[in-house]
Amino acid sequence: EFDDGSLSKEGLSAPSPPANFRPLLFSFRGTYNTDKPSRLLLRKAERANRRGWTATAEELMGSSDVPATIYGRYIVDMKDELDERAEYATEYDYLDLLHDSVFSLSPTGHLWESYRTFEAMEAGSIPVIVDNATYRGCARPAAHMMARMPFVVAVQNWEDVPDVLRRVASNFSDVLRRQQQMRDWLQADK
Repeated sequence: EFDDGSLSKEGLSAPSPPANFRPLLFSFRGTYNTDKPSRLLLRKAERANRRGWTATAEELMGSSDVPATIYGRYIVDMKDELDERAEYATEYDYLDLLHDSVFSLSPTGHLWESYRTFEAMEAGSIPVIVDNATYRGCARPAAHMMARMPFVVAVQNWEDVPDVLRRVASNFSDVLRRQQQMRDWLQADK
């Protein structure tokens, strides 16, 4: 949905700030429809507990020297893929959103493994994925990613995002370590 040719290798690989210089704790921007159940579940979880998600982001990022964005400390911006008139609620550029986020939520789409996971990593944003039991008949599809990429954060379902990020991000030196592991992994894999 974003690969319209505007995602240049230079844009993704631009120098990315360390986690402690990013204004957003986490973000997601993308489309949803009935063919993408994980995205529908993400949308439902965020809407049901918006106050909790906001409190977590403020708690973990509130002491940051980096000012919050006009949208706060996290962004989940989704539009209906089937509605031609639908627009995103924020004016954030997709690449800027990745570069400004410590973590990027990466729900599955038509395939389990999302290009968004790798775009986030290139921008220095730590991916958050769902490590659920099955996806379209495949048992534990996240197992290979979790084994190869220990810096990736996994949740059992999208409702767990505030609690898991509170645990993972409460020690920011661990977040910076994850970010460095990710950079090292990307460098070794190129």
